[in-house]
Amino acid sequence: MQFNSIQSSLLHFIRFLCSQAVLIAHLIVLLGWEYRTLISMASYAVMLFFILSGLLITNSLLERRTSDPRYGFSAFFRDRFIRIYPPFLAALILTFTLDIVAFEHTEQSYSLKQYFYDLIVNILQLQEFPPAVFLNEHLMIEFFRFRCLGSNIPLWTIGIEWWIYMFFGFAMFYVIRSTRIRAWQIGVLCCLALPPLYYLFVSARMENGITLYWFLGVLIAHAMRKETHTKNSAASLLGLIILAGGLTLFPKIGYTNSAILFALGLTLFLNESKKTNEQYPRLKFISSTLAGYSYSLYLIHYPIIIFIITLFPAEPDANYFFQIYLSVNIIAFVFAHLFEKNSQKLKQLYENYRPHSN
Repeated sequence: MQFNSIQSSLLHFIRFLCSQAVLIAHLIVLLGWEYRTLISMASYAVMLFFILSGLLITNSLLERRTSDPRYGFSAFFRDRFIRIYPPFLAALILTFTLDIVAFEHTEQSYSLKQYFYDLIVNILQLQEFPPAVFLNEHLMIEFFRFRCLGSNIPLWTIGIEWWIYMFFGFAMFYVIRSTRIRAWQIGVLCCLALPPLYYLFVSARMENGITLYWFLGVLIAHAMRKETHTKNSAASLLGLIILAGGLTLFPKIGYTNSAILFALGLTLFLNESKKTNEQYPRLKFISSTLAGYSYSLYLIHYPIIIFIITLFPAEPDANYFFQIYLSVNIIAFVFAHLFEKNSQKLKQLYENYRPHSN
């Protein structure tokens, strides 16, 4: 389903709000402030990111498959790689550079060899990879201590999402839609299923079941594809009200209940606003601009905050907070235009020239 103007704008605004919530919560933590409700925004925003990811990836896959029956896993892999890796690799290099400069400035010892090792681990999306976590924690094998690169702790979510993408895409193209399932396909699927299954039962730095939230987005994508013939403004408004409750009530009713409320409100709104033909170019431009650097902001905000606090320490008051907050947003905006926007151009070049085959 192609999102119309109002639907796209809503999804963009949600992405923007979630990315800002993560930034604000992490900045509060690193400044040492004790605002538990605000700090808890980070974990809940990550949950919503997973729901949106499941929704958008599923919708995109189904749309591509409908428009091009020859669209397969290899093309799906290239799409995900082009979208994720250019800014991700740039974020790794930036993290590496900022950390080393900070260590040199403070004259702290560090292991360059360990940084290069962790760099390779993160490039391969093996940070906190389940088999490695088990071997390191239970058998005490230090070689399998696969960590996020340096100070960039939030990268743990990127690895989990990457393996969910690969599992979902492989399952869709080689298992669910296949008339004949081969032994090697089952073997690959079982390997790809390790991270999604593991984080179904393990907390992953937050509540258990982060995988479920991603697949909740898959359910929303399928639910909104049902046919509707009329526009119901009252139902759309109700969906927005429920959605607003899902966004804000997590301190009172908990993450899980709020996420379900969010999913219900989003599904209702997307279904009932399908027939809205009005165009809102200014609203879409503003929302897409705000959301356009959300991925980059998530990738680089944490090491930048640590770098600023380390090299330019000051009294952690409101003025210092807003200086860092604005600085990180500006840097992320520029970073997105350098790497995230160019990755979209790379994807467009690929779309123009890729052969119509797998």
